[in-house]
Amino acid sequence: MLFWLLDRTLHFIQYQCRQQGSSTWRLLLIVGIVSVVLKQEVCDAAVVSVFLQQPDHSGPMRNFVFDSNSRSLYVGGVNVIYKLSEHLHQDAAVTLGPQQDIVDCADGSSFSLDCTLAGVTSDSDIQALVLDVDSEVLIACGTLYYGSCAKINIAEFSAAEYVYRPVVPNDGSKSVVVLVAPGFDDSKLLYVGAEYSTRGNDALRNQIGLFSLRNLQTFEVASVETSSSSFIQILPQYQESLAMHFICAIYFKRHVYFFFRRTSQQTVGEITSHVLRICTDDRRMHSIVELRLECSVHNVVYRYLRDITLTHLDPPLHLQTDSSVTGPTLVGVFSSSAEDGGNSAVCLYQMSGPSGVEVAFHSVIQNCFDGSGSKGPEYIVETEQCTQAVSCF
Repeated sequence: MLFWLLDRTLHFIQYQCRQQGSSTWRLLLIVGIVSVVLKQEVCDAAVVSVFLQQPDHSGPMRNFVFDSNSRSLYVGGVNVIYKLSEHLHQDAAVTLGPQQDIVDCADGSSFSLDCTLAGVTSDSDIQALVLDVDSEVLIACGTLYYGSCAKINIAEFSAAEYVYRPVVPNDGSKSVVVLVAPGFDDSKLLYVGAEYSTRGNDALRNQIGLFSLRNLQTFEVASVETSSSSFIQILPQYQESLAMHFICAIYFKRHVYFFFRRTSQQTVGEITSHVLRICTDDRRMHSIVELRLECSVHNVVYRYLRDITLTHLDPPLHLQTDSSVTGPTLVGVFSSSAEDGGNSAVCLYQMSGPSGVEVAFHSVIQNCFDGSGSKGPEYIVETEQCTQAVSCF
């Protein structure tokens, strides 16, 4: 079933949803988005400070997080986390590796340093950094110990305390995003989106999950029930064939949005961009909604999402089309090819309003309750037709 919303520009988004009782559906929607083509030119940057890594910690620096309270910047590289001042001078550093790594456990359900250790040391490739502001703790998740996370007290910033529990991929080539946001039990949780890793023991790496909600103290799955839990695993038949590249996670109005690129299940070799939404009140993760996300300019489609952020446009941003964008808005950067280079574009997606993202989600969910669409996404649950829900009063 197709629904069409008209605006001054046309951008395609495909929606899929997994609602209560695994009710899921898909449909094609056109929403109002505005876009700007970027010229491929080089911008000059002023040098504030030159930061040099320690010689014994050479390696790529791949992620960072800014603490607006202390005005500090935390940068994660290989084996080390740096704390930089607001002028980008190094204040401190915490070493996380190399260490003897865990390679196997006799019991996959039990995980600790009592498991077999490798005869050689392994680097800790920092996969994700996130601040738990309430506890004043920096959480650093890396490839050591099957993707376990370490806690660093940001006041002292002198040592790391590992919690031995698989949370992120233990393969540095796999992508992951983490976010601290409100949860279903009135406390904050760690939201994790992680690409499937094929390294090591099956029982251990399968404890990571594709999407999971975790306790901030223990990193255990936040809710475990007989029928379901706050943990979603990719279906076995898609574990090695579905490549997912996570880009970021954003919290907005009691929902967490995961943005990623993945291989298409309809066209061999095609990469598509998506956003998946989870309701933060849902301990069973039955409220999953996936959208196919595209950006087009002058009939040229930019399929590959590179980065996206949520901002508040106030005053409104006026466009050349005599229209304007205001309020909470997603700003996404897309490219026309999977490789670096090629043409790029910026697309703006309003979250609220009559043609906003929120309204589109609600329309899709209502249509599934009306019997339109199918269950999915197909890599999480088996595809099945939606059935009409009947309410009795």
